[in-house]
Amino acid sequence: MLACAVASVLLASGVIAQDGAGPSAAPLAGPKLSEPASGRPSLLRFDFAGRVAPTDEPPEFEALKHLDLPPAALRAVEALKLQRSKFLDDFVSGNINLLIKFGSAGAAQNVPDLLMLTHEALGPLRPLVEAGPLAPRVRALLPTELADRYDAALREYWTAVIADGQRTLDKDGNTPPVVAVVIKTRVESFGREIERAFARVERSGDFLYTYLIGDLGLQSEPAARVRELFADFADAGGDNADERTKALVGSGVLAHLTPEQTVKLINRIRGLMGK
Repeated sequence: MLACAVASVLLASGVIAQDGAGPSAAPLAGPKLSEPASGRPSLLRFDFAGRVAPTDEPPEFEALKHLDLPPAALRAVEALKLQRSKFLDDFVSGNINLLIKFGSAGAAQNVPDLLMLTHEALGPLRPLVEAGPLAPRVRALLPTELADRYDAALREYWTAVIADGQRTLDKDGNTPPVVAVVIKTRVESFGREIERAFARVERSGDFLYTYLIGDLGLQSEPAARVRELFADFADAGGDNADERTKALVGSGVLAHLTPEQTVKLINRIRGLMGK
């Protein structure tokens, strides 16, 4: 749901406007790696229907898994990946309420709300756009002999994705244009990145703090302590933590709230639980 909800943000902000644009497997062959000629690296996997399966990471990073990177290039690539992940984590943790609104508007197919929320999200996403397309940034970190293989892997992937995407006709019975297939693929890929960032933020305790406590007006010292309590709760398994841990975290959080803040928190929790 979240991946669909962020689509309008991606289209409007230019996040997906990055560069990049074989026969499908037997229908019952199941997921497998493609076997390209000449032993070159390949990103291609096929599902049980013989369609190109999505990559786990953005294709610009996924292609690197099939290259034997020297230590210096590997360190540089990992630094770039970490920088991007950190940016997305910060975007999610700083805009949790916005993303929840996106999820609701997307589920309801509320176009006016999606447009309004898109406008609100453009600012926080702007640095990602200004950094430029991902593929040339990755390529610049690779030795020349690997950069050529990297380009070939991406070309093969996008050629297959486009051919596969054009197998499904649009609602008017027409073959979708190349740009529509590329946009759809990039929207889905970026949506998965946001989903992973959301999961990381949720595991860190930042989700609970930001959504439940963030706007209650805590001073810096109690706010820091409450953050620590939520982080401990996340480390203990979150919803799967034992009842004693939940009680300790709950009482610890309430100890740092005023009566008015406590009432707001309880009402917010009741709203989340639909009560």
